[in-house]
Amino acid sequence: MADSLPFVATPSASLADLAALIADVPYSTAKVHLYSNDYTPDKDTVIGDLTETTFSGYAAASLTWGTAFLDGQKVACSSAGQKAFTKSGATSDNVYGAYITDVAGTGLLRAARLPDAPAFMDVDGSVLLITLLLTLTNGLLDRQETP
Repeated sequence: MADSLPFVATPSASLADLAALIADVPYSTAKVHLYSNDYTPDKDTVIGDLTETTFSGYAAASLTWGTAFLDGQKVACSSAGQKAFTKSGATSDNVYGAYITDVAGTGLLRAARLPDAPAFMDVDGSVLLITLLLTLTNGLLDRQETP
């Protein structure tokens, strides 16, 4: 029996793979959602594990991925830019993280917990800003919050 070989992708191949991934469905039509349950996603997470937030003014946001690039460690990346979620109305909620789905919202593509969860969306005008960075191995989520 032959040994299996652990192939490693070159940076240029990873870049091409990521560019192809974000140019095609479901990533080209993906949406980002926020979830409100105290949950830490892992490789076994399914969409039913996440409870979409319900604070007033919230709606899932469409994503437009930027041109794929190599970061300083030669990891292929693409950013969807910064998304702002603003509370406007009576209903409050806590936000523990974000997840990316297909356009219908039924197929889970990626999920991440906010580093300092939860974000409290309890005051009108509260804004949660998130920046999404997609890599071939992990979806990273960076968060900023303004009162």
